[in-house]
Amino acid sequence: MNARQSSLFYFSRSERIALALLVFLLLVQWTLRAIWYPPEPRSLYWRKLALFNPADSSEQQIVDAYLYDSTWGVQVNNQIVLEINKADSAMLEGLPQIGGFLAQRIIQYREALGGYYSLIQLLEIPQLKESTWESLHSKWKCNGQVRKLKVNQATLDELVQHPYLSYQQAQRLIRYRQSHGPYHHIDDIKLSKAIPDSMWSKILYYLAVDSTTYETQ
Repeated sequence: MNARQSSLFYFSRSERIALALLVFLLLVQWTLRAIWYPPEPRSLYWRKLALFNPADSSEQQIVDAYLYDSTWGVQVNNQIVLEINKADSAMLEGLPQIGGFLAQRIIQYREALGGYYSLIQLLEIPQLKESTWESLHSKWKCNGQVRKLKVNQATLDELVQHPYLSYQQAQRLIRYRQSHGPYHHIDDIKLSKAIPDSMWSKILYYLAVDSTTYETQ
């Protein structure tokens, strides 16, 4: 046996062919994986949220925030998904991180709003942490069915009870209706200058002119 054959790095012709074939198969596997399972862009994992602070009755500004969604694209199998506009307190308490107090706050805010049009509205509840919303948003859904405020018939007290309307804004809606007659179109409400532009996209879901309702596109 010569020095070359005694070396640890010596491979026979058949061994070299086997190693080359193994490397080739690994390269093919990595190539197919890259084609069939491309990595998801990180931007898809970020959700833009329009947050509204219900405690702010003066400016009522909406702040854009971005929340990292680590469950984007994850399939949820064999899991009960609650309808947030229909779930009662017992159903909500069955979810992790939701106790009796928070379940009541979710229902109370739902009743005050007249229903949720989006799950993002849950973040307007001060006691509900973003981390809790992030971990549970795949466990509930929202049908977007809300109770409408008929601005041509609603009283001052009825308008004020809505979390998105302050007393001064409700007064402006009533005064404009009294001075100019009933609202004929949903966009006519803007003429009262009662609703800030930053708030319009949210309150619009809850307004109706007589039997006219706002439908999402």
